[in-house]
Amino acid sequence: MVSDVSAQADDPLRHFGDFVESVRAHWRTPGVAVAVVKDGSVIYAQGFGLRDVERRLPVTTRTRFPIGSATKPFTAMAVGMLVDDGKLDLDEPLVDRIPGFRLHDDYATMHASIRDLLSHRTGIPSHFDIMWLLSPTERNGLFQRLRYLEASSGFRDQFQYSSLAYAAAGTAVERLSGMSWEAFLEQLVFYPLGMRSTAFVDPDSLSGGDVALPYEVVGDNVVPVSISDDAAFQSIGEIGSSGSIVSNIEDMARWVLLNLGGGSVGGTRLISERVLRELHSPQMAIRGGDCRALVQADTYGLGWYVGSYKNRRVISHGGNVPGFSSMVSFIPELDLGVVVLSNTLDLLGFVIAQEIYDRFLGGERRDWNAHFGELFSQIVQAQAQARHIPERDQSAPPPVPFSSYAGEYRHPAFGSVTVSVSDSELMVAFQSGLRSRLHHIRFNLFKGTTAEYYLPAIYAEFGLASDGAVAGIELGLIPGTTDIVFERVAAGR
Repeated sequence: MVSDVSAQADDPLRHFGDFVESVRAHWRTPGVAVAVVKDGSVIYAQGFGLRDVERRLPVTTRTRFPIGSATKPFTAMAVGMLVDDGKLDLDEPLVDRIPGFRLHDDYATMHASIRDLLSHRTGIPSHFDIMWLLSPTERNGLFQRLRYLEASSGFRDQFQYSSLAYAAAGTAVERLSGMSWEAFLEQLVFYPLGMRSTAFVDPDSLSGGDVALPYEVVGDNVVPVSISDDAAFQSIGEIGSSGSIVSNIEDMARWVLLNLGGGSVGGTRLISERVLRELHSPQMAIRGGDCRALVQADTYGLGWYVGSYKNRRVISHGGNVPGFSSMVSFIPELDLGVVVLSNTLDLLGFVIAQEIYDRFLGGERRDWNAHFGELFSQIVQAQAQARHIPERDQSAPPPVPFSSYAGEYRHPAFGSVTVSVSDSELMVAFQSGLRSRLHHIRFNLFKGTTAEYYLPAIYAEFGLASDGAVAGIELGLIPGTTDIVFERVAAGR
């Protein structure tokens, strides 16, 4: 009898479909699609489960999924192509090419390059990414607002993941190419690669045809996510270059083949090998232990996480939007790559990618399902804890009537919020349409919750002027981060 280990030495993908089906069931993910490429060819492509639970429609190799932040490498590729064309230099100050570019710090403004934006080292804190969810604006407006975002670390001091930096990079692509970011990718990347099904998040791309619907696991149930009611879906187009691509495993396999092929595939060259090596090379160390454990990498390149596994360099990027997850990963030395797309927000792609690598690399194997299951449990627990509403402190009533808090408050980057009184409680509303009831905790401190994954809780603490009038509101939007101060500009009724 031949052992399974021996069989896998001859055929690493033996019983692989059974493995995917078992972990999909374990995570209760309705549908998942997986592609594996090796030595210049797609050697495996298969859909599992359902893209539409209610209608019992299966996932196929052509089922489209939003890929979230796995969009970022495409933006880095666009930048690299402009570098090849002489329209941009990775290390020159971006302000030299785009005079309107500004960051909060003058030194950073005068020295920040496109390399700094793409490697997440401008000093813009990660929690400011919530800006696009609260106050959607057209891209040029978002670009202009960067100057109002105070840095939380020194320029080039540390890795701080920033979707806003990638939104700025996308704007740079538009300014220097004379094309929209979407048109640039469609004409110069998707079309040459034959990525015919790849598009961008909008009502058309997420309805009709072979498209996955989004779901979330709530307790013991799998429930649909309402795209029309989700603020993230409604706003993501504004930061498209950070996370708005929709694709399938057939197209994404071509994308991986391009990256493994040194910038060309099927005789078509999109980018020089020299610049592509820069995109794939470590640029910034990732110091946070939790982040490193999650992304399985200790450095970030230009649009890619760069790590190692069993002495092999692994280049990858995952992505998440409500109801969807993606993982794109490859090992250049083995000419091996993996794409995983699923229709729940989970870490299933990490599990499947690591299983593939263990099968091809051999040696000791780890229970990746248990590892990433534990990490995901911690994320779920943190979300639940963030949404917990503490008991109201009866000994610390608000110093002014609720009606005194009502009004409009404004921040130069985050836009305006409106506070109103409804049913004897405060309500806060953001420009994006996101709303939350504010529960009184003590004195001027209130707390609200939302169903948004990226904004589980809102802490609101009102500030009083010397005359006792309400002067502003400090919003704590991400636990453990600095509050964002909104000044009052108008009283409520």
